[in-house]
Amino acid sequence: LLESCRDGYGRCVVFTHTNVFASGADNFLSGGYSLEETLLFTELMDAYDVDVVFQGHFHQRQDLVYRDVRYTLAGPLADSEDNPEYLKVRVSSDGLDYEWICL
Repeated sequence: LLESCRDGYGRCVVFTHTNVFASGADNFLSGGYSLEETLLFTELMDAYDVDVVFQGHFHQRQDLVYRDVRYTLAGPLADSEDNPEYLKVRVSSDGLDYEWICL
């Protein structure tokens, strides 16, 4: 899909339930990527000029840039959590603007 359609769009956002950079046994059952898969995935995101990859599964804020691609994961959005939050993203001709909203 990236190969056939990416050139037709100004911005590119990818969603995945897997936390690309998670490691350890707790990620094994969630379908976590091996090191080789992580490298291939990040190379693909970089090659197709992906702006941001929204990740899931873990409910802890993670926000990093690797190979000029932003990888982010919002914390929990539940009243039962100590620090519930969500991420507000605005798209404009200048790029993507991010705002963490803590409840």
